Amino acid sequence: MSLESKFRIAFGKFLPTVLTIVTVLLTSPHSFGAGTEKCSYLLEDVAYAEAFAKDIRGLINTNQARLDTLVEVGVWSPKRREIYGKLGFTFKAGEIQVPDPAVFFSNFEKLVIELGIPAESQLLPVRIYRDEKQKMKVLKIFRKAPAGWKPEPNAVAHSEYERLLRNGFFPLFEPGRGALGGLTFTWHDLSHLVGWLEHPAYAKSFRNSMIRIENLPKGSFEWATPLGRRLNFVLEWMAFPRVTRDKLVELLAVSPELAGKKQIRAADVERWLNETPGRAEIHYEKFMKTWPTLMDYFGGAIDDGMIFRFNHDPAATLRYGATFDRSIGSYSGMLENLLETTNALSDRTHHLAAVYSHLLELSKTSPEQIVQEAIQEKIDPNSSFFKIFCGTGNVTTVAALAIMGCT
Repeated sequence: MSLESKFRIAFGKFLPTVLTIVTVLLTSPHSFGAGTEKCSYLLEDVAYAEAFAKDIRGLINTNQARLDTLVEVGVWSPKRREIYGKLGFTFKAGEIQVPDPAVFFSNFEKLVIELGIPAESQLLPVRIYRDEKQKMKVLKIFRKAPAGWKPEPNAVAHSEYERLLRNGFFPLFEPGRGALGGLTFTWHDLSHLVGWLEHPAYAKSFRNSMIRIENLPKGSFEWATPLGRRLNFVLEWMAFPRVTRDKLVELLAVSPELAGKKQIRAADVERWLNETPGRAEIHYEKFMKTWPTLMDYFGGAIDDGMIFRFNHDPAATLRYGATFDRSIGSYSGMLENLLETTNALSDRTHHLAAVYSHLLELSKTSPEQIVQEAIQEKIDPNSSFFKIFCGTGNVTTVAALAIMGCT
């Protein structure tokens, strides 16, 4: 069966709901450049491919040391490193080889099939075009649009974005568009694509949740609404323990009494850390050595943040750690608070307790469940999402509680 047929089968049942705004043009096999393998992308837009490659290679060149360290200490899971390898990347100390863009996207499609990711879990990369009336056209990467259609230089409207995601399309930013801290959105988007491959159940849950809330009132999804904020959170900032709950409890070496609490609040952990002289310091020193391998990173923004965690310029790291990310009680925000603390042991213990609480509560649930509970018109006060992000004491401001829809 051709890739075109697979594409039609994968999305045919969803397309009728968006035919008024979406036109899909498919490609035929072609090769990219001399000496490269055959790939499934018709290279009509060479300039776009070159700009895409320039973005990726530029980031690699300027962040070589950070990426070396990130791979070496295990921030990326073995599965994520394997996926990057199958997509054409080679990570060696002091040298990272980058595939030609068309080969990368061809490998992406092959990997979707190889991993057996079902149609309802797929989010495939596309490029957005507009005509003079601002009608939208969605094309596979490297296809040139017909006359009168121009690439969308900005982010699509949130209402369009959620509709595209619901139907299995992931719109990429145009190359050259800068992200926070000097990263490009090209790399940011690749982080999303790799995340979908690494965690297909998460992608399926995300798409199913988007379909389930399709008929909410207009404006419900805008970024400034609580639902929009929660949607952004599970898309950009999601992190989850890499190990089972039992293994996590063992690694953190917390008492059975603490681990067995119905809800483990930050204050409970802080009290336990301070019960025995020296306990807090021992746990802090151990965590500082082991934190890189404890979590998997699902979102694009948090993966960007992990690159900047290994920046030798503290100011750049601080610029990346957005106030919103810190205030909503996300793992990356709490981790930054802990790693940047150089004050008294009491301050470190306070931030460590927040991290422990977050990890232990997350390990009681699953990424899929958190996504399902977050992407609702209103949060269920009995849900795991509510308990973790609204009830553990880790959300730092009243305003943040309101932003996330906790109040």
